[in-house]
Amino acid sequence: MSDIAELIDGADTVVAVSAVYNEQELNPASEDGKGAKYLDSLLEKAHDKDIEVVLVSAQLPYDIARYPDADAALACYLARGMTDKPRDFSGTTKYYGPNLITAIYTVFGGNAPTGKLPVNIPEIDDSYQYTEEILYKRGTGLSYSTSDEE
Repeated sequence: MSDIAELIDGADTVVAVSAVYNEQELNPASEDGKGAKYLDSLLEKAHDKDIEVVLVSAQLPYDIARYPDADAALACYLARGMTDKPRDFSGTTKYYGPNLITAIYTVFGGNAPTGKLPVNIPEIDDSYQYTEEILYKRGTGLSYSTSDEE
């Protein structure tokens, strides 16, 4: 595998995707924590080169707390999110939409983010365990306008 520093050389911004399925994946020293270890290294090397890192949480949003050094975080809630729109005429099958694709499109200026967290995001301690403290409250979220009216 190529060195991270080589892969990001010359970039202004790096978009990194995290998809954590269990708490063990948050600990880079655990067998399941290979992704966390890689993202830690990416963040460190990118910041050493003054490159911004946008973290896209592609599964559940709890991993946002794991990467406080990211310059921006975007939770897309499952790579294929669910809406209330029926997929077929019977109204029984729900439509699964392209959340990850939409999140990446948003990162590159295609959409203005308007979503709010539907859950609390707890802080993570030095042992990579969730605590009782809340880092981001339910309802947290940003929206912005690209117009000059701000």
